[in-house]
Amino acid sequence: MHRSYNVFRLLRRGLAVALLPLALAAAGPANAAGITGVAKPIGGGSAPDRAALHLQLLDVTDPDAPARIISELTFNPVSLIDIPFRLSYDPAAISQDRAYAVYGRIIRDGATVFSSKTNAPVLTRGASDHVELIMSPVAKPYASAGPGLFGGIWSTSGGGTMRFFQDGSVGGATACNTWRGGVSIEGAAMRFGPTFQTKKGCAGPAMEAERDFLSKLPAVRKHQLEGGVLTLLDGSGAAVMTLTR
Repeated sequence: MHRSYNVFRLLRRGLAVALLPLALAAAGPANAAGITGVAKPIGGGSAPDRAALHLQLLDVTDPDAPARIISELTFNPVSLIDIPFRLSYDPAAISQDRAYAVYGRIIRDGATVFSSKTNAPVLTRGASDHVELIMSPVAKPYASAGPGLFGGIWSTSGGGTMRFFQDGSVGGATACNTWRGGVSIEGAAMRFGPTFQTKKGCAGPAMEAERDFLSKLPAVRKHQLEGGVLTLLDGSGAAVMTLTR
């Protein structure tokens, strides 16, 4: 009996020693801070084989350039329901006069199948270090797009702007905040994915213009480009938004 107890104690001690490196790796460097949160894929369930949650802490201050990556984390979740996470970052990389957000996506077989639906500002400008990421299914990345879409800023008469990037992202400014998101383009077909924006408060007219601009994006199904005029159309072919460059 005494020998059995000793064996059990040794096994338990060995297990603790084996898990110690994993615990230290999860904690990150000694000087690292952390953002905690929960990723919530809409319609998620048991995690399929090869599914991975990829998280990025981004500097989203400049709407006219791709977001700058501050830190990243990728791991395989047990399920696709309420996935907890801790994203480590170096506090020295954060400046209080800039805007930051957490972006997440779930990847399977090299393709993004879910991505962040809502804005997740963190750390500065009144934002906290805890986020909830609502993630929705995304369309496949665009296979082709006319070169005329890229290389400049498209503007609406209401103060909204839009710029397309070669990595499949899109971003710009509203009458109040900056925004970013994804877009699927194949020939004339165009569909915007989830967008997120900073949370600066503005006067009534500016906020109304922002809501009007962002609320139109989900209705877009195709686009028409003629010279310096970009028209976004719904499924019936009616104009949703007109932009010029």
